[in-house]
Amino acid sequence: MTNTPTPTPTPLCQPDQYEPDNSYTSATLLPTNGSAQVHNFHVTGDQDWFRVNLQANRAYTFTTFNLTLGADTIMRLYDTDGTTLLITNDDYTGGGVASQIVFVAPAQATYYLMVRDFYNRGDCLGYSIKAEPGPFRQYVPGIINILPRTPTPTPTATLTATPTRTPTRTPTRTPTPTVTRTPTRTPTPPVGGDIDIPGLTHAKGVAINPLTNRLYLASRDTDELFVVNASTLQTIIKIRVGDEPFGVAVNTATNKVYVNNYVDGTVSVINGATNSVIATVQIGPETTFLDINQTTNRIYSISHAWDVMGIISGVDERRLALKWSGGVGAWGATVNETLNRIYTTNRDTGNIATLDGVTGNTFEDQSVSPFVGAIPYAIHYAPSLSRVFVIIGEGDIPFRLMAYRTTAQGLTPAGQVDMPQDQADGGGGLIVNPTTGHVLLVNSKLNQVRVYSYNGTTNAFTLLRTVATARNPFMLDVNPTNNRVYVGSRDQAKVTIFTDN
Repeated sequence: MTNTPTPTPTPLCQPDQYEPDNSYTSATLLPTNGSAQVHNFHVTGDQDWFRVNLQANRAYTFTTFNLTLGADTIMRLYDTDGTTLLITNDDYTGGGVASQIVFVAPAQATYYLMVRDFYNRGDCLGYSIKAEPGPFRQYVPGIINILPRTPTPTPTATLTATPTRTPTRTPTRTPTPTVTRTPTRTPTPPVGGDIDIPGLTHAKGVAINPLTNRLYLASRDTDELFVVNASTLQTIIKIRVGDEPFGVAVNTATNKVYVNNYVDGTVSVINGATNSVIATVQIGPETTFLDINQTTNRIYSISHAWDVMGIISGVDERRLALKWSGGVGAWGATVNETLNRIYTTNRDTGNIATLDGVTGNTFEDQSVSPFVGAIPYAIHYAPSLSRVFVIIGEGDIPFRLMAYRTTAQGLTPAGQVDMPQDQADGGGGLIVNPTTGHVLLVNSKLNQVRVYSYNGTTNAFTLLRTVATARNPFMLDVNPTNNRVYVGSRDQAKVTIFTDN
């Protein structure tokens, strides 16, 4: 009897016809005529790379579609070197969990796309992809662009409508009798409390330059940066910046001020001596927070919509690179000058990423997630404590303050404290006073600043006091020379001032 051969088992998932295509060096050509290719993720961690030949100054749309049940794509566009990240998109409006990027090519060249499953699964999850010309939808002339993506689960604070403020009536001064000439009295500078800043509307970023005693306030709804004398609280000048200014940072070494403009995706650079805008740097839509490494004179700006960190040279205000933020839903950023690291918070993926200050690349093995379902908000590095502090939320509600020990090997948990729940568009204000070592954070819902001490040996937090603020506070800063704290209000044209001692 003739033995029947034992059939060779067929693998559960066969690679698609374009494999191997797991790096830019083996990328598959994707035509730009709208024709579709069908791909799958046949093993865990599978990446599909594509090369696209683009013409200068033309817009192209790259889209994944026809996703199989359970698939969830994420797409990244890289520059001509195959390593410099330009744009990231997870989900786009109207596309469910499919991905889409619109890109205006600055030069005729070959660019690279990478598509993977958001959760790095294999399981034969499949999708189709196409590239086609248009639509031409320039965000800023000559700059790359992307269609609006699905918002971060946490509502973006800048979308909150701002009530129209009733102008503050200036009381008429009663004339002084002139029988005896009285010397003009110098006004006493405000000591504390809620101080009126006429014209300030929906304050976002707050920054102080202790060397010049200038306070900078981003007025979202008027597209202005208020320059205020921090002693008298009198406005010196209002500087026109970009659309909906958000984060503000000061380089005290160069006396320059950097303002993230949320809607137009730019950074306005201001000369602090002349109070003039000297440069406007394009980063990407929805720029939120930014920070500065004064040692290297580099500025790091976050684009929430593109999940990238823009790197700017403080020497000539030139954008050096756009780098992946290390996650999805990029939000906060803080600099560790000692290690030359940047730490970013990514709300959609719930992680805190560590990036190299030299290359801008992510240390992917150093990413940390506080817990399943965590949403990290504002972040601040305290060099005197060698700690990173982060506001953490769950279900869109900030409720916890966490500390992480920082080393060259990454971040390790170093204490936490729960606090009263904030509102969904809170979690923006967090600072450490380098003089007192106190950790100060804003609770927008309760209209207060909570002041904590932190013990670096026991990793314990102790609530020292709460300070009432004007309505709907968001960001704050502290002058370490006199411990004065300044808190902006989104609902009132006021700044709350108090002393941290």
